Amino acid sequence: MSPLFKAMVPLREWERLMVRRYLALKHKSCRCAEVGVRDGYNADRIIELCLPKRLFLVDIWDEQWRYDLVMQRFSRPDVTVLRGDSVRMAQTIEPHTLDWVYIDGDHSYDGCLRDLLAWSDCVRAGGSIAGDDYAFPAVRAAVREACRVNRGLRPVWRWRQFILKADGR
Repeated sequence: MSPLFKAMVPLREWERLMVRRYLALKHKSCRCAEVGVRDGYNADRIIELCLPKRLFLVDIWDEQWRYDLVMQRFSRPDVTVLRGDSVRMAQTIEPHTLDWVYIDGDHSYDGCLRDLLAWSDCVRAGGSIAGDDYAFPAVRAAVREACRVNRGLRPVWRWRQFILKADGR
């Protein structure tokens, strides 16, 4: 492992913590979703910091053992696990009812843009959309395009993570 990678790991975790703290301060005791859950590490941190009233965990979970792990870890009344295509899962959420969404799913341009546009319909005016891997060129381009297409999205923070404010439609 390169020294640069070792140095970036703590920095990346620090930034994730800052994004979670921002979301926790802006939207304490909220309704929120994480898209791209994998094994639930970030979901644990969200629960710990944000104390959500309702948390939707969304992933396609190609590996059954990861899905089973998440189901076991998060079998609680305030968490709903949704397995399937993230855009289809967004359609199961009533529009404008979430305080924020954290997106760390498909990192392709098309996949990220689809997620941003689909999940922005779920976020209320004044809510937030945050996500990971803004340093990836495809993710960066998708975030910029989502803000161009949906004039209600305004960038608040962009570095390795991103935060967009949903100002209304």
